[in-house]
Amino acid sequence: MTTQDAVSNLIGRYVFAVGEELPRRLRDDVTRELRTLVEDKLDDRARTLGKAADVALATYVLQEIGEPGEVARRYDPSPQYLVGPRFYPAFVKVLRIAVVGLAILLLLTNVLTHALSPEATATLLTFATLGRLVRAYFQTGIMLFGEAVIVLAILERTTLGQKFSPSGEWDPRELAEVPEAEEDRIAFVGVAVDVCLAVLFGMVLNFLPEWVGFITIHGKSQTTFVSVRDVGIHLPILAINVWLALSIGLRLALLSRRRWTPSTRWAQVALGVFASGIFMAVAATSSPQAPPGLPALDPLLRVIGSLLYVAPFAVLIGPLLNAVKLLRDAWAPPPGS
Repeated sequence: MTTQDAVSNLIGRYVFAVGEELPRRLRDDVTRELRTLVEDKLDDRARTLGKAADVALATYVLQEIGEPGEVARRYDPSPQYLVGPRFYPAFVKVLRIAVVGLAILLLLTNVLTHALSPEATATLLTFATLGRLVRAYFQTGIMLFGEAVIVLAILERTTLGQKFSPSGEWDPRELAEVPEAEEDRIAFVGVAVDVCLAVLFGMVLNFLPEWVGFITIHGKSQTTFVSVRDVGIHLPILAINVWLALSIGLRLALLSRRRWTPSTRWAQVALGVFASGIFMAVAATSSPQAPPGLPALDPLLRVIGSLLYVAPFAVLIGPLLNAVKLLRDAWAPPPGS
């Protein structure tokens, strides 16, 4: 690699790192402007010193301009204090899921459980029902909010944040390479949100099992919680926890590397196959049936029982397609051959 190519590569990695910290609406314009700024500043410094631009001089200029996160905040100075600037967009996305997605989920669940009651209309439109919905909404929303703050704050303050030397300076030469293909670029915010949701699911599964089940309504307002075990659905907790741990580990690796690689894509395929196996185990060991005294659950459980046998194959489609694509790419002749 010539000196000019090495300088261009370093500038490209720097501009890419800044762009990763910006929202999509600003990314293209800012990165074009920033590249021009860096190149002009480097040319001016080289003329002043009477020497050709090299990697050492480019490193010095980039250090003068500032580390990527700091530069990105100059272009997008919106308040980002709660969890730190790097993961603040992920935090906002989690809040949107909590505000909108949680409301939709609770409403659908409420309508479904009331539909199983012979007095559906009477139990659906009551102040007691509304009160239960609002209470569940705020309880779950507060839990998701707190979990997102803790997880993203930890990520912000670990090795996933910008790396600084003991002297407090950062080295542009340590920036990750720009992905060769756009499809290798990770959705940084989306991956961080996946980590939050996986941690939340693990917390509910292990520490709040009373949230995993059905709420059935009978009479005019009486409610009964029925756990998945009570209706004959067996969840392999150990296998699910292993899958969650591996999934979180993969996403932490993606956040650190800032790109998909063949190894991480194969790991994603393996996780998909693992997930399909978990669904198969659930289907093989479960016999959904309504508990005594709650025959209204029978129609819903018959549907769930059928879906349990379909789910493993539906989950397996994605990993198989990804595996075929990876094999095709591996066997394809290199460009220009």
